[in-house]
Amino acid sequence: MTLNPASTFRSGARPCPAFLVVGAQRAGTTSLYMCLKEHPQLFLPRIKEPAFFAFHDGEIASRYGRYLVNTPFVTDWQRYQELFAEAGPARLTGECSPEYLFFHDKAIATIRQHVADWQKLKIIAILRHPVDRALSHFQFVAQTCTEELDFLAALKAEDARLAEGRYPMRYGYKTVGCYSRQLQAYVQTFSQVKVVLFEDFVARPDLVLGEVYRFLGVDDSFRQELAVNNASGVCRYPLLKPFYELLFGDDNLMRNAARHLLSDEARVRIRNHLFRWLSKNDRAMSRVAYEHLTAAFAFELRALCALLDGLGVDYSSWTQRHRLAA
Repeated sequence: MTLNPASTFRSGARPCPAFLVVGAQRAGTTSLYMCLKEHPQLFLPRIKEPAFFAFHDGEIASRYGRYLVNTPFVTDWQRYQELFAEAGPARLTGECSPEYLFFHDKAIATIRQHVADWQKLKIIAILRHPVDRALSHFQFVAQTCTEELDFLAALKAEDARLAEGRYPMRYGYKTVGCYSRQLQAYVQTFSQVKVVLFEDFVARPDLVLGEVYRFLGVDDSFRQELAVNNASGVCRYPLLKPFYELLFGDDNLMRNAARHLLSDEARVRIRNHLFRWLSKNDRAMSRVAYEHLTAAFAFELRALCALLDGLGVDYSSWTQRHRLAA
């Protein structure tokens, strides 16, 4: 399939993204980014999560600054456009920032302000069942040594923690998974929105990637191996917790140096190897925690499934694993 070079958006003389992967967090965005980056007709910047449309004015960063140390967010419009300067006219440009789904109001307003042809922008959202996403989110935070509570205690403390100013994309295990309002905002604003499910992406990656490529208008026969990235788990060696903090903590020289010396792609691969060595998978969830989550998400799942029905999204992979509230 031949890509129309005009599909690469421009604002003035500088390129803008033609598509955005907007989230969700802990739902396979890194793996999807790595796959899209390999497609010869697509161009994604070396920074995986520039998050410009959410962080451009500094408001979120000023509110949650202590949780965002050493993050590569781009806040300058010119620098953001320069991320796509090497794409050339023959590749479709895009980027992947899960912050856009959660901070949807700010992201959408900024897109409309900065992207001249924003109505033509293609939006991709990859969603994971909220219950499973919450556990993965918790384990990912716990293995970076920034969570002091167990899972159930953290769920019960979530509202109070967020009210006191903790960063929701770190400690909002339930809050981030309330997709219906987030997704609805994009559906109401943009005419081209593609929703895929994490569970389908893992089970049938070739099928899901083919659908995404067709949605983007590029060669849908291109295939690559799906790798698991940023897997969550629990600490395999508790005595090595100080080493965890050195490698993955918020503010340390090693992490800061890595961000300057290595691409996001290289750092993800190194991180994956380290996590496989230092962590062990633990998908177990206590019945009490499961019941807490299913009760918390009951209304949200009804609203979300109604929205997915309207979009023609098959969520049978969710119903096979969880009994959805009627």
